[in-house]
Amino acid sequence: MSEEEKKTGENPQPVPDEEVSVGDVSASEPEDMPEEAPEDVTEEAAEETPSEAEEAESEPSEEEPEDPSEDVTHEAAPEPAPDDVEDEPAEEDDKKRKVIIGVSVVAAIIVVFIIVLLCLIGSCTHRHTMSYVEEVASTCTEAGTVAHWHCDECGKDYADEAGEEELSDLALPLAAHTLTHVEEVASTCVVAGTAEYWHCSVCDKNFADEEGDEELHDLTLPLAAHTFVEDKYVAPTCTETGLSAGLHCSVCNEVFAEQQVIPALGHSAPEAGYSITAEPTCTEAGSMTYECTRCHEELEATVAALGHKEVQREGKAPTCTETGYTGEVVCERCGEIVKEREVLPALGHTPERQPSVEPTCTEDGYYGEVICTRCNTVLEQRQTRPRLGHQIPEEGPTIIVEPTCTQTGRESYVCVRCNTTIEQDVAALGHDYVLEGNYDATCTEAGLEGRTVCSRCDDVQNEGTVIAPYGHTVSNNVCVVCNTPASTGLLFALGSDGASYTLIGLGTCTDTDILIPDSYTDEASGLGALPVTGIANMAFYGASSVVSISIPYTVTSVGTNAFMNCTSLETVKFGAAVTTIGSTAFMGCESLTSVRFESTPEGWSVARAAGEAGTSVDSEQLGDPMQAAVLFKETYLQYDWTKNPAVVG
Repeated sequence: MSEEEKKTGENPQPVPDEEVSVGDVSASEPEDMPEEAPEDVTEEAAEETPSEAEEAESEPSEEEPEDPSEDVTHEAAPEPAPDDVEDEPAEEDDKKRKVIIGVSVVAAIIVVFIIVLLCLIGSCTHRHTMSYVEEVASTCTEAGTVAHWHCDECGKDYADEAGEEELSDLALPLAAHTLTHVEEVASTCVVAGTAEYWHCSVCDKNFADEEGDEELHDLTLPLAAHTFVEDKYVAPTCTETGLSAGLHCSVCNEVFAEQQVIPALGHSAPEAGYSITAEPTCTEAGSMTYECTRCHEELEATVAALGHKEVQREGKAPTCTETGYTGEVVCERCGEIVKEREVLPALGHTPERQPSVEPTCTEDGYYGEVICTRCNTVLEQRQTRPRLGHQIPEEGPTIIVEPTCTQTGRESYVCVRCNTTIEQDVAALGHDYVLEGNYDATCTEAGLEGRTVCSRCDDVQNEGTVIAPYGHTVSNNVCVVCNTPASTGLLFALGSDGASYTLIGLGTCTDTDILIPDSYTDEASGLGALPVTGIANMAFYGASSVVSISIPYTVTSVGTNAFMNCTSLETVKFGAAVTTIGSTAFMGCESLTSVRFESTPEGWSVARAAGEAGTSVDSEQLGDPMQAAVLFKETYLQYDWTKNPAVVG
């Protein structure tokens, strides 16, 4: 203890060499202490320690003033405490310092632990699940990838199965182009050629060099120059044309200077030295001979006619009713009338009407006569103007008895002109006939047209004309008009050509409206769909339930007795390709009323026996379905029908 301490009896706290701020770690702290304590601990220490230091500094010693000679870096000694509490502040400060140091150490350990834990979490500590990935070769357009091992757990790639060498880039460099040399194609003046190039079969690009360094985007060479040829000048003569000089290309034949035709010069007659061989007259030319001054050919030439020497003769003036005329023109040289006299039309009257008298409801009036002011001729006699008759008021007459289509009525009214009461008959209205009850024919049902009925009294003027059913138009085994499918269950036989079928019977088909299909498929034969081209003899014999038959465009022939005794058959439609129909095809078809042709009815002829000269069938009659039915079932029942193949459509 120093002398000064002995004198004062004080026991001051030791002062460190450097001032230590609260929360910092001093030089006397352990080396493994962290540089910084946790923020909450540091702030708490910073809040407590300065207050104690300030408290100690705010209580200077009363007994002893500050010694200015002491080191300015040291803090002033605290005021001595009473003897009974002298050691308590020092122990308390020491405890606080230890607490602060302990808290700082714990906080530092926690921070280090957290940092280590984060490092361990960030690193790949799992067991790799490796999959080998084959190398993908590069092309000239797409980079390939090296062979490598891929971990399905961490998603990383490695050069080895152990996962020791990680790969960050798997890409291989692009491969070289696969080039083929293409020779140059020279240009002409018409077609552009192509330059020499190398073509890559992989990327489909073209290059100027064998190494594939310079890509070419345009291979077209410029057009070559024209090869000009001069077309020579041809001089014209008296009788033949010439040609001007021209220019064209001998390669493409394009004309750059077109040769123009130079007309023939014609012969040149001399001004004198010719001989007249026939003198000309007024109307006829003469002739002469001369030598051409250009080609010296002896030639004959025509001398033009002289023409008439005209003189005008005197004419006559017209009147109101009589024509006049001009004098004719006569040739003074030959006396011929060059121009006939022309008739001058009569002048016509200048009419003027005399005073007239107006008619009344019951009295006639008249128009005054018309007189010509030039010749005073009465042009129009006085004309009676009929009486006007009574005028019906705007509201019309009062009907006493209504008229009908055939009976007169009765009406009355007061004339608005003379105020007379008039009663008179009203004419019968007459029939007002309109089209009524008409309907269109369909594929299977008849239609009606031209039926007219009075709209007032229902009197029928015309019962109309029945339109026969149109029949079905079969294509692809369905009617193209009403979409009705072709009949099924019919019997077919394979034709001798092996490429078509002939219908031979009704089979199991129960349809009353038969739509013969245009193709048939026999599943057992394996031939597929083949066209139906014929109807066999007696194919529908005795089919009494059948009402209509529609034959498709593929059928070309109909056999003998094909529809014999089809007693209910009413309508038949032949396809466009039918050219032969056997005799008695409609024998016993008592109900047949309509036969239609899909093609033109022209070109048909009938014959009783094969080889016999045919008789032409009237196409107009054959074009009427009802008349055609009569021709088939009566007129030409026992005849073979044939159509001229030259008549199409």
